[in-house]
Amino acid sequence: MASPDLSYTQMLPSGDVTGELSPSQIEALTTQLCADHRALEELGRQERVRMIARTCAWLAEDGELLARMVTEGSAHTGYHPETLRQSLVELLGLFTPAALLSLLEDELGPEVPAGAVTSHRLRATERVLSSPRCCVQIHAATVPTAAMEGLLLSLCAGVPTIIRTSDHERATARFALKALRRRAPTLARHAAVVSWPSASDAHVRAAALAHPLFVCHGSDHSIAAVRAAVEDQAEVMGYGHRLSCLVIAPSTAMTGPAITRLADAIALDCALFEGQGCMSPQTAFVVPPADQPELAEQLAEALIRSALPRCAEQLPRGVMPPAVAAEQMQLAGVAAFTGHAERTAAGTVLRHDDGAFHPSPGWRLLHVSRCVSEAALFEALETQRHHLSTAGLYCNDPDQERLAQRLAAVGFRRVCRPGRMQRPVLLRAHDGVPRVRDWFRICDIES
Repeated sequence: MASPDLSYTQMLPSGDVTGELSPSQIEALTTQLCADHRALEELGRQERVRMIARTCAWLAEDGELLARMVTEGSAHTGYHPETLRQSLVELLGLFTPAALLSLLEDELGPEVPAGAVTSHRLRATERVLSSPRCCVQIHAATVPTAAMEGLLLSLCAGVPTIIRTSDHERATARFALKALRRRAPTLARHAAVVSWPSASDAHVRAAALAHPLFVCHGSDHSIAAVRAAVEDQAEVMGYGHRLSCLVIAPSTAMTGPAITRLADAIALDCALFEGQGCMSPQTAFVVPPADQPELAEQLAEALIRSALPRCAEQLPRGVMPPAVAAEQMQLAGVAAFTGHAERTAAGTVLRHDDGAFHPSPGWRLLHVSRCVSEAALFEALETQRHHLSTAGLYCNDPDQERLAQRLAAVGFRRVCRPGRMQRPVLLRAHDGVPRVRDWFRICDIES
């Protein structure tokens, strides 16, 4: 259990924190959580899930605490408070008992007592599922819900956890833990939310002395730095750089109302988290049907004239960082010379005829890239094979399964309809692997 002084430091709203924890404090905290891990397991899966779900429901309805979470999260990220509030409430609504129990049973199997063995009926073996004594999650992403989701899922799985918050956003995970301390203190004592300088190997090495599992979210470079600092002291799992895009490939011509509905869904994908997440679309590939060669132009027009402004009324834009604004202006200038660029107060659409993937800095900037054929589309996607995350697929129903399978084969970890790209279901895999299953180790005991 964390000492009172550490608890006080880590629980204050981030604006009131007077300093980051030292390496020796991080070592002590990790050691304490590792030593007490059996107590969390012994709470039982049903009880852990009940406490998490109850706390999430309470937090979604608590005006004061949720408002403080939104205010500080917005100050850190630049996202508009209403846009952030809607995203947080939607995430909290996913943490229901049924969803959490289904996820855990799917990944970890039926609950058995801690340390118990299970027999395999086809092999002369018994099996023990061993959890890490503690998980240190290092977050460097810009999506503010990632750390909070990691905190809650870890505790549901019975794994004590330390959340090292992103430099971009330190509020949401802290307030989630604050809510747990109010509503489920026996669960909250197995978690800590801390911060340390992003370039500090000393803090990572200090935490590694207790041999926890490290789960890192961020750039490939930051994950490699953690691996180098940890050396052989602990295991490191990394979730690195990912790209997402839209694939618009109808086999028949789209009507005007259908294009409007599709544009509205795409605008929502671009608006959530201001397009900063790994599941946010950067390029919309359009493979027009033979009888509608101008579909890419029509979709871009619908986005810039109506869909993005309409979305901004419901999800207002935040304050764009100057560096992003400069990059957007540069990209718009290039697109205006080689293709077509449209910029409004609600967003930016850059249209290309080269059928290529174009990276976006986010903040509601979307590339629309016209492909001459399905073969050209998959040739362009192949160049990004090792970085693909989510595809927002729009096509005719008979082509749905075939195209989804092709997208999976080219490297996508998730395929969904437009409008759901940054609104994933809780039961999804993460970057193509289970959410918590790989944290656990199987030991087969042979007779």
